[in-house]
Amino acid sequence: MRISAAETELRRQLEAAALNPDHLDPWEAWKVFKQFLGTPAAIEDEGASVQFSREQSPEGQSSIYQNWIRQFAAVEDGEDTPVRYVTIEFEYRSQDLPFEKDVELWSYDFPDIAAFAAHVEALDLFQHALSAEPVGTDIICEEI
Repeated sequence: MRISAAETELRRQLEAAALNPDHLDPWEAWKVFKQFLGTPAAIEDEGASVQFSREQSPEGQSSIYQNWIRQFAAVEDGEDTPVRYVTIEFEYRSQDLPFEKDVELWSYDFPDIAAFAAHVEALDLFQHALSAEPVGTDIICEEI
């Protein structure tokens, strides 16, 4: 897959699994996202991340966001330089998850994607998010 087609490929895989990208079931989407992480990409390096953060709207409404990220990088002078990413984002009401602090896990910190995914799946917060009903889902793809 060309990285410029990453969003299209992710959407294709979600639709092939009979999932609506605008209203994703977290558990079913996670299965597809893990499959998407295994889709070969025409890039020198890449990584995956799962992140949780709390954000407050201008009106004072607090939400928790869960993001699953596949980041693509080029190697320049021996350093990874991020060039593009694709994200599945879930928004939850604050009261729906036992959120204590921001979480940011990267696949670079694990021996392989399978170990990364197993660690993510073992997190209590992640398990709660898989079983909670998100108030919104989005797919975001941008160049960095």
